[in-house]
Amino acid sequence: MSKGRRRSRLSTGHTTAYLARAGYEVVTVGLGRKPVTSIGGLRIQPDLALDELRPEDSSLLILPGADLWDATDGLAPFARAARAFLDAGVPVAAICGATAGLAREGLLDERAHTSVSPYYLAGATDDAGGERYVEADAVTDGGLAVAEELARPAGLTAAWWQVLGAVLPEPLPVAGIARVMGITRQSVQRIADLLVERGLAEYRANPAHRRAKLLAPTEEGRAAVARIGPGHAAFAGRLAAAMGETEPAEAVRLMERLSEVLDRLGTPSPAEP
Repeated sequence: MSKGRRRSRLSTGHTTAYLARAGYEVVTVGLGRKPVTSIGGLRIQPDLALDELRPEDSSLLILPGADLWDATDGLAPFARAARAFLDAGVPVAAICGATAGLAREGLLDERAHTSVSPYYLAGATDDAGGERYVEADAVTDGGLAVAEELARPAGLTAAWWQVLGAVLPEPLPVAGIARVMGITRQSVQRIADLLVERGLAEYRANPAHRRAKLLAPTEEGRAAVARIGPGHAAFAGRLAAAMGETEPAEAVRLMERLSEVLDRLGTPSPAEP
């Protein structure tokens, strides 16, 4: 959550540029698919309509600031979408006026947050969570990115780590990595290209499919993943100590059971709700 009207547009630009550089696919969303023109005259063609957006396909939802957050309730559907994302465990970042949208939806009542100023939120909303306001440039609450913190000392992002981890046992095509990770092939392709560009992975010929090359880690890529090991092990130890002896094993059992059931059910048909 970011504050400052002057910074709101720049915050979004810097954030999306960083995410794209880190291998994430940035998708723009509108109420519909018609082009949207910003107050600065920037014309954007949404990639998706809001009703097509799914938390399970996303890593982060960013809500930029806009005068419409205060002028009308036209952007309220995006705040309702933010609730669905948070309920699904997907982080939400709100900037400037979007913080008021989240406050009206009741999403800041129990969360630490910031905005343009406490007076702005009090004036724009019935801010029931006003006592949780923090005077800071940015505030997070409940969204600690553990994987990012573990990967950063090795010069990786969580997404790079995941893709490299998927091909440590054996080289895989991009489509195979996507199936293992449960994300889109396009997202994996972007990360794979970045890993190859940085010398952390390489493409190899695929004897089973001439066009679908295999991705394999280089020695440098394996070394980067190995550097994460000690921190990962230490964190896992702290987590196990905090949860006790039986809860981690039960969590693993439930996840394995869920994976087994999902594999058996397969992909739902378009006709299914």
